[in-house]
Amino acid sequence: MNLSRILKALLPSFVPLLVYVLAEAFFGQAIGLYVGLATGGLEFLILLVKDRRPDPFVAVDTALLGLAGAISLLSGNAIFFKLKPAVIELVFGASFGLFLVLPPRYLQAWLARQLKGIDLPDTALPAMRRNLGLMLGILAFHALLTVWAALALSTEAWGFVSGVLLYILFGILLGTEYLVARLRTRKARALAGAARGEDLLPVVDEEGKIIGQAPARLCRADPGLLRPVIRLILVDAEGRLWLRRSPATAEAEASAWDAALSVDVRLGEDLDAALARSLRESLGLTSLVLEASGSKAQAMLRYRRDGALDEAGQPASTPTGSELVFLFVLSTSALPRPDAAGGSEGRIFPPLDFGLEVEASRVSPRFLKEYEMLVRATRESQDKSTI
Repeated sequence: MNLSRILKALLPSFVPLLVYVLAEAFFGQAIGLYVGLATGGLEFLILLVKDRRPDPFVAVDTALLGLAGAISLLSGNAIFFKLKPAVIELVFGASFGLFLVLPPRYLQAWLARQLKGIDLPDTALPAMRRNLGLMLGILAFHALLTVWAALALSTEAWGFVSGVLLYILFGILLGTEYLVARLRTRKARALAGAARGEDLLPVVDEEGKIIGQAPARLCRADPGLLRPVIRLILVDAEGRLWLRRSPATAEAEASAWDAALSVDVRLGEDLDAALARSLRESLGLTSLVLEASGSKAQAMLRYRRDGALDEAGQPASTPTGSELVFLFVLSTSALPRPDAAGGSEGRIFPPLDFGLEVEASRVSPRFLKEYEMLVRATRESQDKSTI
């Protein structure tokens, strides 16, 4: 799970404190407190209007700012206010620690709310927990430094330690993460140079930005290399599913029924080009056929599949490459013939019998998870449209 996405969701809650530090340096403690509270209140309202729900972290930070500031002004002792950043970091740290010990579904639900625009499958949870553990360590360390600065340093030094230093520490963490990714990319490029004639695949970050390239063989074996993958769910006008499975080989039995397409995006291709190529080569569906039937694939979901884990979220016996999956749905009357699946067996599943077919025909766990994610996302979209 990309640490930068978690930080983007959480660091804005510290804005009221930073505004206070700046305002207090020029106008004094009282004016700084009022400006900080006004900033927190405004930020809370903006997020409430934008997201249609309150942000608890901004609310807690602003409330603690007001409480600590009021105690400091009434008592004439600024130590109460100076300890406020440490208090709120301990509150955040306790929340992270709680997520680490609770069942994974609680962490998944919270991150899905904070990190908008990406689905979070079970396979991404170990990376999330690891990153939250790192953040918990930084918050605990910074809270100790803040207490020390409040008791032993000047107001100016405390302002730096309690505010700017936190961003510096997170910046160091992100920089380390970036350097590790770059080292992996250099390794992949070196191997790519030695793998002439083998297809090269792009290596991307979790936003889909290309950060390198590597041979297909290495991408499919190294969990540290994230490559873009297209998965396609194919349905007809009646909602029936067209699934496929590969034939048995000398190494393995026939696989379970799965999505109509599951293909890598090649180096130099965008999603549309990769999808058009795969439809043509694997299913015999050309652009002309699809346009004649008035059909067009729709991008529905994006999620990460961690190759170090199996479908149950446990360490895989044989780790594979990690995938940034773009899930498409194509509703068309131009379904492939059962024998036109690029060397694979294809079959239509009536929607009303789908539950029975799952038990009888070994539909893959991966497809079932994607199908569930798609149904859930569709329902959430419909619920929002009715508001």
